[in-house]
Amino acid sequence: MNIIAIDTSTNHASVSLFSNGNIYTNTRLLPRQHNKHLLDMINKLTIDAKIKKTEISVLSYGVGPGSFVGVRLSAAIIQAMSLVTNAPVVGFSSMKSIAMHRYRVSKQKNILVVLNAMMGDVYWGYYKFNQSTKNWDTVSEQCCDIQTFIKIKSEINYDICVGDFIGDMIIPDETSYIPDTQYMLDIILYKLNNQSGSLVDDMPVYMQGTKQWNKL
Repeated sequence: MNIIAIDTSTNHASVSLFSNGNIYTNTRLLPRQHNKHLLDMINKLTIDAKIKKTEISVLSYGVGPGSFVGVRLSAAIIQAMSLVTNAPVVGFSSMKSIAMHRYRVSKQKNILVVLNAMMGDVYWGYYKFNQSTKNWDTVSEQCCDIQTFIKIKSEINYDICVGDFIGDMIIPDETSYIPDTQYMLDIILYKLNNQSGSLVDDMPVYMQGTKQWNKL
């Protein structure tokens, strides 16, 4: 089985190819330049793995939350590849990908991720390692206003909070974060095996918060 995973929800572009028990991966800091490099990154991994794009059997991408341009780029490329390969598509949470990267770095098993949704809102996700199943549980993923999140944050027994500085009100323990796709294989396989049908319809989540701009 050949599985490709793509995430362009942040300033980083991350592409991983899982092929015959091997991981071929490339994660780069490319603010506002994802569209210039993403296809070349995909091509390089397929060459390294010695497979053709038509041999990819599962397509996956980070659905966000992220910028419209960033998330839409991954979604569009995955959609185009699905037309050629007829492979199933699996969407995964970009915030969970951030949590998986943090776990690999620090080994902390209760991780809170917070992203600035602008206009006084935040996206946040809480992920916890389940000792019984030896897998990661998504305890919660929500979007809410800052004041509500501050109260929620004070009630969660997390090991580390990763994400954006949001004004002077929320300061995560660690602001350096990457949605690194190389750690998402188990989560992709779990979602694939627990969905019905050949195409998993995971829609993009754009960074717009709970409020919308009023148009005059």
